[in-house]
This record gives sequence, structure tokens and C-alpha cells, in this order.
Amino acid sequence: MRLYRRLFLRAGLPFAIIMALVLMPSHGLVAGCLYGLLAGIAFGLFMSIILGSLHIAAVRRISGGDIDITAVNHSGTALLAHPLEAALDLCAAAVGELKGGHILSRDEAGGTLEARSGKTWKSFGERITFTLADRGDGITEVAFASRPAAGTTVVDYGKNLQNVRQIAIFLAQHS
Repeated sequence: MRLYRRLFLRAGLPFAIIMALVLMPSHGLVAGCLYGLLAGIAFGLFMSIILGSLHIAAVRRISGGDIDITAVNHSGTALLAHPLEAALDLCAAAVGELKGGHILSRDEAGGTLEARSGKTWKSFGERITFTLADRGDGITEVAFASRPAAGTTVVDYGKNLQNVRQIAIFLAQHS
């Protein structure tokens, strides 16, 4: 329900304001505002039902229903049987497997890696972060997250979840 409400407000409110401003000169202040408000409510309802339902269906298909289906930020963890430097190389290789994936910054001393994936019809790209911690005996714990590059993103049709799953599978196969 929260997803539908966010979509309704983010689509309907700007549309209502624009329509009111467009209609006020020809219909007057009160009628222009009223028609703009009604248009915004109709547009917001339409967009929230369509986009929200498409997002939820896509995420359910990818996740199997074991996560918050309204979220666009996703994360995961992995234990790698590699020292920190080799684990960092594996994380960089995992980024290379993502469509349009490229490294933005790499800090071996701090054990962090920041990357970005390319734009698709689902999103304007994603920001992917890795935080690595040496657990001793050649074991490295990796925490990774994928979130939309555009902070205003409300729906991503499961793209960030797909990134996290793809990274987890890659790291598991190369551990």
C-alpha cells in the first residue's frame, strides 16, 4: 500500500499542479484548480495502479516472495575463502558481469569498492557498493548493496534485486 501511495503522490501531485496552471487562464482560478486537482487524482491513480502492479509482479517473479517487494534498495552478504585483496578482485569481476558495470572507486586499504551499472529501460543505472572485512585465516566477509543511481526512484521492476542476486551467484561460484 505504501508503494501505491508514494506513486500516487509523486505522479499525481505534479500533474495536478501543472494542469491547474495550464487551465487557470482559460477556466478561472477556482475552476482551473478544481479541474487540475481532478486530473491529478485521475493521473495519480492510473500511474500508481499500473506502475505499482508491474513493479510488484516483476519483483515477485525474481524473488519468490521472500523480501520486501516494494523496496528498490537491496543488499546481500557472502563469505569468501580468499584473502582481502583476492576477494576485492572477485568483487570487481562480479561488477564486470553486470550490464554496463564499471568501477568508480577501489580502496584496498579500507576494503571498499564502489561501482555503477549501466542504464536500462528499468532504471537510470544503479550504484553498487562492496564493503569487505578480513575475518582471518584467509576468509573475507563481503557485504554488497545495489540501489538506484537516481535517488527519486520509486520502482525499478526488480533491477537492484537482480543485481544483488547476480553478484551473490557470481561470488558463490568463485569462492
